[in-house]
Amino acid sequence: IFSTCPHLLQLSQLYASSYLAQILDSDWEFALKQIEEEFKTNISKTSDEKQVLRAIRIFKNQSHYVISMSELFGLIGMEESCRFLSLVAEKAIQKTASFLMHQMGIQSPGRCGWTILAMGKLGAGELNYSSDLDLISLHLPSAKINDRQYIELCQSLIYMLSTKTKDGNGWRIDMRLRPNPSATAISLDISTAVIYYESIARTWERAAFVRARPIAGDRQLGQDFLTKIENFIWRSTLDYSVIDDLQNWLRHLPIPKNYLGYDVKLGAFGIRHIELITHILQLLGGGRNFELRRNNTSSALTALEKSGWITSGKSDILIGCYYAWRRIEHRLQYQ
Repeated sequence: IFSTCPHLLQLSQLYASSYLAQILDSDWEFALKQIEEEFKTNISKTSDEKQVLRAIRIFKNQSHYVISMSELFGLIGMEESCRFLSLVAEKAIQKTASFLMHQMGIQSPGRCGWTILAMGKLGAGELNYSSDLDLISLHLPSAKINDRQYIELCQSLIYMLSTKTKDGNGWRIDMRLRPNPSATAISLDISTAVIYYESIARTWERAAFVRARPIAGDRQLGQDFLTKIENFIWRSTLDYSVIDDLQNWLRHLPIPKNYLGYDVKLGAFGIRHIELITHILQLLGGGRNFELRRNNTSSALTALEKSGWITSGKSDILIGCYYAWRRIEHRLQYQ
């Protein structure tokens, strides 16, 4: 492992003395809980932004070390590995958002008028080792906090989560799934977002929201928003135009001459292909069948088979293929 993965060698030089024995004793879950508790303590007792930046990166590096080594030793399955990587990112977003709100004088993040939606693989609880975090920031302006302040909050969140420091990298943050990203603010008034999705949003945005879930800030506000645009995502009629509309996602890049490799994410019948087939079938049937409204690929495929949208036995095959590709993807990312 260490001779082929300089990144994991570097993490091991920092953290093996603390965690490797626990990992080898199959106590990886206890180690992750310890790391999370230390992270919470470090953030709660400081108002220094630099200390928080450091705490976030140490939390990520320690957690990723435990997860990656446990996976490579066969102690964690691929689906479980992706789930724990997602939980680590989710905790980091929640604690960072809470810190920023406290700095602004907001003492009750639960009903603060600012919500963060997880999209993509984070929304599905399926992050890979080197995933971007796809987020949408929405807010409800009030007499106390205006649009500009919510935008500044979101900019600070991105800065704290993504900036490279001497303690390492955070996460790459992608906010481009929001409505018209080239022309809109990084955090949107929630009423403006509702109007957009009820009027001019496109089919690929419907597919994106299959995985959406509120993860930080005012989560009830986020859930209320998703309820309001439910009819945009889930159509009561069998609208087969969704297949044509999403064909672009299935157009694979031409293979270069003499290329001996394979693109595990975008190649034919790779990771994206399985996800897209799943989303298309969910969008077709989910308007009438609430069981199909799952944001996780495995649970969605199981529900699709149970409802007759794919034939018997095929969900296990597709899930097996999906996580076989995800396993290769992780090995490449470790290297």
